[in-house]
Amino acid sequence: MTNKTILTILLLLTLFFIFISATCIHKPPVSKTIGFSKVFIPDGIGVNIHFTGAPEKDLALIDEAHIKLIRADLTWANVERKKHTYNFSRYDLLINACEENGIRVLFILDYKNRLYGKHKSIKTDEQRHGFARFAQEAAKRYKGRGVIWEIWNEPNMAKFWGEEPNVDDYMALVKITCNAIREVDRNSIIVAPGTVGIDTKFIKGCAELGLFELVDGISVHPYREGGPETVIKGYKTLRHLIKEYTPKGKLKPRILSSEWGWGLPYLEMRIIGKKGAELKQASYLTRRFCTEALAGIACAIYYKWREDDHGMIRFNYNLKPSYTAFKVLNEQLSGYCDDVSRLNFGDEEKDFIIVFKGKSGKKIVAWRTEGINIISIPFKGKKAKGVDFLGKPVEFDVENNILHLKLSDHPVFIAW
Repeated sequence: MTNKTILTILLLLTLFFIFISATCIHKPPVSKTIGFSKVFIPDGIGVNIHFTGAPEKDLALIDEAHIKLIRADLTWANVERKKHTYNFSRYDLLINACEENGIRVLFILDYKNRLYGKHKSIKTDEQRHGFARFAQEAAKRYKGRGVIWEIWNEPNMAKFWGEEPNVDDYMALVKITCNAIREVDRNSIIVAPGTVGIDTKFIKGCAELGLFELVDGISVHPYREGGPETVIKGYKTLRHLIKEYTPKGKLKPRILSSEWGWGLPYLEMRIIGKKGAELKQASYLTRRFCTEALAGIACAIYYKWREDDHGMIRFNYNLKPSYTAFKVLNEQLSGYCDDVSRLNFGDEEKDFIIVFKGKSGKKIVAWRTEGINIISIPFKGKKAKGVDFLGKPVEFDVENNILHLKLSDHPVFIAW
């Protein structure tokens, strides 16, 4: 091979690598778009926390219960203590620890900041621009990490809005905040308004001002009297509202139940005692998430993590039955949540037999809202075994391929 030939080959190789390098440099970055979870259980259900940083004990217990989603306040006044200076250090620790444990974060962007005036609520342009800048800084910092952004908490309550709720003021804040977030992360997931109750009057007012065009999800806190099954009608009404006000060509926003739980005093504790109320709380947790899986909502957050009344664990970190129920639910239905339907047996208002299908097979979760009822359903096999909502083994009678189910307000899981 002559020197001239060698030089020609080297020149061609050099041009080739330059071309490849230039192609790699100008290749657009891969988008880290993360939408809502495709599988409701366990990925779409979670718990509301009230800590920042990375407390080992809390995170270890959350991980042991296979919880994959948390909701936490990202409070403006805590981050911006000096104008235009932002300190996210405590939230950095939290999101880093969650990421290491495979936990997704829903951050609530919330509350006023006295640096921008002494108004009780957000009502001036200075406040709105200040809040939007704070939200933008957060979105830029945590871009690509799967954060769901919720704009405010319960703005339809004076307690949290700061004064008499005002749809116009709230929507002025939502519009500027959504735009600020999407300027730095066009793939961000934004939800609102996080109303207490399924407040269709407040949500309709927001919809008339363009809410459904701006956000990816409509979040509600469906607190109510009675059992969790009563929420089905509320979600149906909300879906009609979303369908009516979502512009043609725009994806309809999903429904999120971003806060909901039951304190012991609201569970007849005076009548059935603390132990009975804690069992009822745990039963409601299971029934709630199964009902919402059937309803097809995007995410559901239990209120709350650590407290003696509402919490899944007590202040002293002792576990309550609701913690066990959450863990058992995740263990029983992981791999079974690709398709969810209901068998029409028994009383439509009281008897619930929910079928969960997935890559791991098929299971049913069955309960009755009140009283006792025995229902017979088709079943292949001579024996049926399962567990109750706290993981205790349960056996069922099967005769001639008919399963006789004794339903109560305590849900049971059965391989089907």
